[in-house]
Amino acid sequence: MVEKQKEVFCKAIRKHYGRNAVFDFSQPDLKLGDFGTLENGVFSYEDNVVDFGFLSKKDLKRNPDKKIIAAEPYVHWSNGIIKTDGSALLKTDVVDADFSFKFKKDNQFLFSVMPIKTISLSNIKSIGKKLRRVYDSGEWEKNYCLVTNITITAPSKLVIGSKSGAEITTSGKVNKLQQFIDVAASLNYKSSLKTTQAQNHSSVVTSLFQLHTFKKKWGSAKWKSAEKIAGNEEIVFEVA
Repeated sequence: MVEKQKEVFCKAIRKHYGRNAVFDFSQPDLKLGDFGTLENGVFSYEDNVVDFGFLSKKDLKRNPDKKIIAAEPYVHWSNGIIKTDGSALLKTDVVDADFSFKFKKDNQFLFSVMPIKTISLSNIKSIGKKLRRVYDSGEWEKNYCLVTNITITAPSKLVIGSKSGAEITTSGKVNKLQQFIDVAASLNYKSSLKTTQAQNHSSVVTSLFQLHTFKKKWGSAKWKSAEKIAGNEEIVFEVA
């Protein structure tokens, strides 16, 4: 069940935000230069390229950290969730309110984070050239991906309806003009069925990140047989 929840959550966030997502907030925060595998939309951490010896610290150059000023929370509830008003009386622009969520499908979720800053590597091409030698040697697995861009967020909320019919009532702030619930600012779980699980993380966490990986590009229109033609394939280091 947990593996399916990971797949549903990670694929949806990747599609919605164009970024990969951390599923379990209790895990250590990702760092630039971490690598692992990406399967069915779920990233599995292996190690860091510096700690593992693939690259040195000086091989990884960072852009200046980019603070996200006046950010709005990333709030996403996946298809299959019914949101119903509770005690909200929208007489002002922002009010405290209760909302009930009902999960119509298994493994649907409510996700909310507040972005703080973005950190990223600046010398992707140089890193790709150096890792290419590791790739050619066979030490870099073909499905390995490198963490190159991270959105640091806080706080984080993830509520998953494990079974169809699960319900949860939350309290949060509602913005009448922009039509969103600021559950990142305040989310208290009033009630829920046993089939609903929730993860809370009030401190800074790594939530959204970008990966680079090696991909094959074909130089021939007859791409099906291109792999057999010497010099007809190109290996590029691109966003996963």
